Amino acid sequence: MTSRVLEETLRLVEGVGRELRELGVNYVVLDDLATGLYGLVQPIEEVRVLVDAGREDDVTRAVTSATQMGFIQAKLRASLQEKGVAAVNLVTLPLLVIETAAAGLDVELLRESFAYSLLGLEVRLPPLEGLIAKLVARGQYPYTAKGLALMIAWADSLSKDRLKKSLEKGGVDPAVLKALLAEAWGLASGLAPLRLKERAVHDLLESL
Repeated sequence: MTSRVLEETLRLVEGVGRELRELGVNYVVLDDLATGLYGLVQPIEEVRVLVDAGREDDVTRAVTSATQMGFIQAKLRASLQEKGVAAVNLVTLPLLVIETAAAGLDVELLRESFAYSLLGLEVRLPPLEGLIAKLVARGQYPYTAKGLALMIAWADSLSKDRLKKSLEKGGVDPAVLKALLAEAWGLASGLAPLRLKERAVHDLLESL
């Protein structure tokens, strides 16, 4: 993704976030943008924004105002109310996905989010451990793969206790995750830059 598109994406999310905060709605950024800001180099194809549950009208108002796409208002509100998720095709920017909080882990991500600034633009990110748990809890590619990549990349910095609690809230089976992480490390450990992570990854495996 070019710096121009990244800046425009950040500007959009900052705008959505500003509108949400003015209406008293909590939000946090997930998926491609969040993993990218945590250092996972990748194309940003989807920007997912998690918001408070039960605030569909306010969320719809905020999103349509920030995107200047009032014509999607009814469809956006209906999708949020019926499915808990809605997608907005911005054509020249990554797909914008709005998701309402549905579980204990989601509430944790909203409560523990923090402000992050890049290029003079501010968005709210989840704690790394919570983001990993949210990704692997989906049990689908590419989300699980991204969660595993973050676990390896940040193995020496992760709070094992915090990660364990987030995984529990996300309903992740530790035994399954341990097997997936061991397999991923078996593939990644041959890369020279990652060899310094070996002890930390082994310790992380032991903690699961």
